[in-house]
Amino acid sequence: LDGGVPKTYSLPDDVRLYYTHTVNAYENASGVVIDICSLPENPFASVGLTVEGFKNKTARDSSGRGIVRRYFLPSDDDRVLIQNISDTKRATDFTQINKHYVGVQHCYYWGVEWFSDTKTYASMALVKYDVCGGEAPKRWAREGWYPSEPTFVPAPGGESEDDGVLVFVALVGARGDSELVTVNATTMGALSRGAVPRIGFTTHGQFYEAA
Repeated sequence: LDGGVPKTYSLPDDVRLYYTHTVNAYENASGVVIDICSLPENPFASVGLTVEGFKNKTARDSSGRGIVRRYFLPSDDDRVLIQNISDTKRATDFTQINKHYVGVQHCYYWGVEWFSDTKTYASMALVKYDVCGGEAPKRWAREGWYPSEPTFVPAPGGESEDDGVLVFVALVGARGDSELVTVNATTMGALSRGAVPRIGFTTHGQFYEAA
């Protein structure tokens, strides 16, 4: 953007880049890092995004599992380096980070997880990944609860990147209603729950400060 010559990077022949959401992107001394929710097929041309597909357990349980991948574009080469940064046995999307880290190196991200039991599409959880220290993933889950995208709300004057809460709506399957839930973003332990009118899976969420 400062007048440099555009550079083209080549993906390996066996990689097809289908993706939905960007976790974050930033530049360091050796290149550019892009973390993306990647899928093995075009998610918007799949039976998995139809009512018919969702009602068919065999079809939904055999759907492709989106994973979060790190694509590194080195300054001194034109080949993209790829690293999986979520569990390939599960599906992860609708990711969130601490917004104060957008465009700079982050260590944590949170997201919605399907196939949380590694077998069943509708086995859902919220998951936290550490891409710096290698801390084991942490999850919030309730049997038969279906969480929508969480929003990370940083603690005022927070001392660490993951100091804050996750706010999200979850559909409670057995009851047929929903709850607004807050979770400690550091530990993934539940903090509060409150009844709200029935809200189906909402994909994206948003938090607006009172001010």
